Amino acid sequence: MIQLNRCNVVIDGQWGSTGKGKLTGYLYNKYPEITVAVCDFMPNAGHTYVSDDGVAHITKALPSAISFDHIENVIVGPHAVISESRVIEELSREQFATKKFTLHIHPLTTVLSDSDAAVERDTLNNIASTMQGSCASVVKKMWRRPEQAHLAKDNDKLKEFVCDTHKLMQRLLKHGKTALLETAQGFDLGLNNGFEWPYCTSRDCMVGRVLDNAGVSVKDCGSIIASLRTYPIRVGNTEGGNSGPCYNDQHEITWPELSARIGITVEEKTTVTKRVRRVFTWSDKQIKRFLNAVKPDYAFLNFVNYLNISEYSDFIADKGKLLADHGCKLSLLGTGPRNSDMITIQAMGWRCNECGMIIDTPNCGCDGCGSIDYT
Repeated sequence: MIQLNRCNVVIDGQWGSTGKGKLTGYLYNKYPEITVAVCDFMPNAGHTYVSDDGVAHITKALPSAISFDHIENVIVGPHAVISESRVIEELSREQFATKKFTLHIHPLTTVLSDSDAAVERDTLNNIASTMQGSCASVVKKMWRRPEQAHLAKDNDKLKEFVCDTHKLMQRLLKHGKTALLETAQGFDLGLNNGFEWPYCTSRDCMVGRVLDNAGVSVKDCGSIIASLRTYPIRVGNTEGGNSGPCYNDQHEITWPELSARIGITVEEKTTVTKRVRRVFTWSDKQIKRFLNAVKPDYAFLNFVNYLNISEYSDFIADKGKLLADHGCKLSLLGTGPRNSDMITIQAMGWRCNECGMIIDTPNCGCDGCGSIDYT
């Protein structure tokens, strides 16, 4: 899945919380060749990787990569919004403090101020925003008023990490390093490319955009890996606020309804706000829209443990075919929170009913190819 000597990208294909932290953690474990991690997170989302010993590694400022010994460089790009105290806290945590990576922060990375969250609480409750201050912080930078903007280059506690991360990334790739770019939020929460404005975040989540933020040429892009979930979610509503609609081929359900379907009790809360998430049925329209815009190479389908055993095989085959029809290979299934709760799909594709071969395209070349099923 990972292309060596390239910058590979993990991207969320729905409304977020698909398990990008779980996916990136798996990839760092699977591919020790990845020594460079890049992100441009904002404090409106948390990222969770659960190791096989059951320990949850939760970050909000830095990528999941900081949990791994072989990571050499961790890069925070200029479109990130970081909390000074959160960066220091994550670096000093015992589970991360023994790692040997070097942290690099772009000088124009925005640093959250105390007033930013207050501004959003006054203006964004109507769309059930997480109201962490990300947009308000970036707007100060966009006004280009140095006396108002809070940037990493001017922060005494972060100055030691500040460097030209664009030049650094270009040099690392030139010297043959392999990178993983951990994107934040979800495709359908994009400001311009999202599902429905104004129920979105303050930025877009497109591969070209995140590469641009990282200072990486599209020619240096490796694999694009999509992170999806069987039952997509949206952030929970607030009193007087709604986080937005859904596609017309899906509907909102409740956690008790989903629990009754699968015979176990499930409920999710957001890492940041602790609100109970809204949950929806699958939407082919949502996924097709994402696939046409992003064209990922591989896909990770998480929360397959939310499927009833009677629908499991048909659901996986049907969605695998949907992805394959758009040039994307369903390669990984998530069945639980831990790194070991991952199923690798070795052979999924069109099976020739004549010769039995499983292939990536609906034609294997044998005389019997006229009878092809997806499996």
